[in-house]
Amino acid sequence: MREITVLVSASGAPGTAALLRALRGNGERTVRLVGTDMGDRAVGRHLCDAFHLIPAGSDPGFADAILDVVEREDIDVVLPQSSFDLEGLAEHRDRFPVPVLVSSPDTIRRSNDKAETYALLQRLGIEGPDFRRVN
Repeated sequence: MREITVLVSASGAPGTAALLRALRGNGERTVRLVGTDMGDRAVGRHLCDAFHLIPAGSDPGFADAILDVVEREDIDVVLPQSSFDLEGLAEHRDRFPVPVLVSSPDTIRRSNDKAETYALLQRLGIEGPDFRRVN
């Protein structure tokens, strides 16, 4: 199988070190890892083959920065690791020449809103915890 290059955003997020090791040791093919993060002390700087400092996922320039890395590093797939990165990429995934592993913007918004998720469970007749939305 051919080598693939995976961009892992928020490569300093909790749990990312284990993900990077799992991708590297997958046993099927060689995986080249390219990490991005808004902080220069991210663990991805040390565990990835290449690393790029980029704006936060909530920054309006985030998607453009990721797209630039995709083009410069010949990325095959984008794997976001932060809920902010998911939101920052979902609206722009159609601009990318490679798969960006995010759900639709509406699905991400609902998933990040626990009260909305619980309300959806109720509408579907699925038992869930009692909840109240607090502002």
